Formats: sequence, structure tokens, C-alpha cells
Amino acid sequence: MRENSRVSLLLANGSVYLTWASSCDVGPYHSWVMAYDAPTPKQKAVFNASPDGDDSGIWAGDTGPVADARGNVFLATGNERFDAVKGGHNYGDSLLKLDGQNLELDDYFAPSNVDELDADDKDLGSGGPVLLPPLPGLHPHLVVIAGKGGTIHLIDRDHMGHYQPNNDSHAVQTIPSPGAGDFGSNGLLEPQLLRAEQQF
Repeated sequence: MRENSRVSLLLANGSVYLTWASSCDVGPYHSWVMAYDAPTPKQKAVFNASPDGDDSGIWAGDTGPVADARGNVFLATGNERFDAVKGGHNYGDSLLKLDGQNLELDDYFAPSNVDELDADDKDLGSGGPVLLPPLPGLHPHLVVIAGKGGTIHLIDRDHMGHYQPNNDSHAVQTIPSPGAGDFGSNGLLEPQLLRAEQQF
């Protein structure tokens, strides 16, 4: 009820990655990420995106985390306070880049309206991240995330930008999202991404 492994498993780096949210916002719960050695399976690493808080589950529209060719793991969190910019340890409504071996936080992106997303139950992590294939130009490695907040974010996964309080200039591009938001991995995003890719 409070910790439910809702999303698909990721097999990468010789590890199986599992993530958690709750059954249906039944708190308290946390956004656990765990890595297990695929052959044994022995637990290798653990990460919690809300160690001092509550919620921030990894929902991902029942898709899952993704890994790039370098072994980095990308996932997005749901509602919880975001206080990392103030020296805290909670990454609600954020897109996270974790080291695939030890699950240490390597980089992250949080939208400028992260507090509003939390207050209005507009999870950034209602859908899963999508890694685009390498592109020419200044930002060859892009990751896409679109949650319930009505915006598709294209993020440079080599320099994710952390958090900027006044606008989303730390994103490569933001695109209005139609409908009620994203609750999956890519079907809703395809027409917008095709237009976006033409600009790089």
C-alpha cells in the first residue's frame, strides 16, 4: 500500500534496477531506487529521492527508468517538496541522472515551477523519460520528460542545469503539451519531438 514497485524493471550495467511509489498516494512513502546484481541477485546500491520527506514516488506511467550508453540511469520523480537548491536532500518533481554503478546522484533538472507542480499534484514523473538518439549540434545527447504539468522538457543530459527560479532557460527547449499531460513513455510526444528535432 505504501511502497509499490509500479514501473518496469531496467536491465543495464549488469544490474536490475527497481523503483517504488505507493499504491495510490497512500503515505508515507518514498521514491526508492535499488540496484541488484543480475546473476546473483545481490543488492548493489540504494538511492532515495525523498529521505527527509514523503511521497516523491517514481510512477513513470508504468514504463520505467532508462540508461544511456555510458551506463547512467535516468528517472523522474513525482510530488514532494524540492529543497535540494537550499541544501536539502529531497528531489520532488525532478528528472534525475544517477551513476549506474553506485546510484549516486550525478546531475538533475527541476523545472522553475517545481513548487507549483508539487502543490497542484502535477507530477513531473507521471510519465517516463525518453532518451533521443545522438543528434548533431550543441546538444547531441537529449532526454525528454513530460509530466502532468502541460510542458514537454528537452534536457541536455550532459549538462542538465539543476534549478533556475524564474524560467526554464536551463532546458534546451520547452514545448506545450496537449491534453491532460503524459502518463506513458512516448506516444503523446512524437509529433512535438519531430518538430523539435528539426531545430537542432
